[in-house]
Amino acid sequence: MGYRIDAFRNLITALCFIVLIATPMVLHLAKGGPTDSAVENRRLSPAPMLSDIASNWTGAPELANAWMRDHFGLRRAYLKLGFHLDTFLRSSASFKAVRGDDGWLFNTLNGALALHQGLLPFAAGEADTWLDGLTQVQNAAEASGAEFVAMITPNKHSIYADYLTAYPRQAAGETRLGEVQRLAEERGVPLIDLTQVLSDARSSEQVYFKTDSHWTDMGAYLGFTRLRSALAARGLAIPDIPRTALVPTKDSTFQGDLYRLLGEENGAPETVLTLTVDDEKIGPKAGSILFIGDSFAGRFLKYLEATFDTVTFIDNRAGEPDLAAIEPGKYDVVVYQVVERYLSRPFTPVAAHN
Repeated sequence: MGYRIDAFRNLITALCFIVLIATPMVLHLAKGGPTDSAVENRRLSPAPMLSDIASNWTGAPELANAWMRDHFGLRRAYLKLGFHLDTFLRSSASFKAVRGDDGWLFNTLNGALALHQGLLPFAAGEADTWLDGLTQVQNAAEASGAEFVAMITPNKHSIYADYLTAYPRQAAGETRLGEVQRLAEERGVPLIDLTQVLSDARSSEQVYFKTDSHWTDMGAYLGFTRLRSALAARGLAIPDIPRTALVPTKDSTFQGDLYRLLGEENGAPETVLTLTVDDEKIGPKAGSILFIGDSFAGRFLKYLEATFDTVTFIDNRAGEPDLAAIEPGKYDVVVYQVVERYLSRPFTPVAAHN
């Protein structure tokens, strides 16, 4: 009798597990899943096309995996449940974000706050290893016939440090960002420093959101102008986007991602300016560009789309770019972009297979 009860209990458990696993997949196939691009302030990974798979079959599993991660059924419900579980288990979700001064919120993921405070310097040789990875991407790009430029997007903490008075810098040594920039210059790796241009502009422009981890449309625009200048210095003429081509729209309902990291569902909305590019005021477009980047690409790509004939974006938040995606003769420019906080983790490109 006991055996039958155990068998029945195991059957029920197995059925519940199957339903739990299968329901999101069924909803995904039936409806394609929710579109959370606006909510998460980034572009979600697109469905892999047959042409993408044919041209880069070794990267096809990752393309499919990225699409599933961003579009699986009940995704928003599961993410919301996860935030509530974090809040319950840890009493507070503040380990993911902290409150600064005057309503400014700051990310703490990937050691962002520790980087700001100087508590997470590179270990001996670690910065060289990170540059080795970046050099692999540079070599692959240049071998394909493309110009290569890298750029590190500063953490919001690095631009608006004065709103983090409760979390002052505690070490005076060289930051990870500073060390990477120094070593890149010594090695001849073309790395754009965006810290100065964004810091200079913040007195007259809001370059990062108060309640979100990312830069604003204006911050992204300033990043584009810096990229354009760097490419011009390398002999590549990229059309200018004058400020007169930027059409602003005010949005008073924006709620950044940091509210969710704090476990708050109804944070006070922030008034922001969304910029649209008037294509009629832009000159003839340049050729093709491959942009390998993270979630900061969400507000950056529209400036590339206004100035290049072909724009290909590869989401590389995992820090493992597939070098096979840099196909010979396909791109005029290859840009590798990474946010400062990702300097706290290994950078391991996946070598191309001949």
